[in-house]
Amino acid sequence: MSLNVSINKNQSESPSSVLRRFTKKMQEWGGLNKSRSKRYAERSLSYYKMKKEALKKIRNNETRLADIKMGKYFNATPTGKKK
Repeated sequence: MSLNVSINKNQSESPSSVLRRFTKKMQEWGGLNKSRSKRYAERSLSYYKMKKEALKKIRNNETRLADIKMGKYFNATPTGKKK
């Protein structure tokens, strides 16, 4: 993201007023808020990764059901739902 805010100092202007005008322009521009919001945003999963996770869940469920039938789990329901 490029910065499009520029402030020129007038001859009779103090540095503090230049800084005040600059911060005002930055707030109006809103670029800092955009960059801060993007900083901690999490990306959504791609189609490939969602599909891969779904297949992994199916595979794990099938192996768990097979293990339940073999008697490796105690007090487990076949559907995995608590009663």
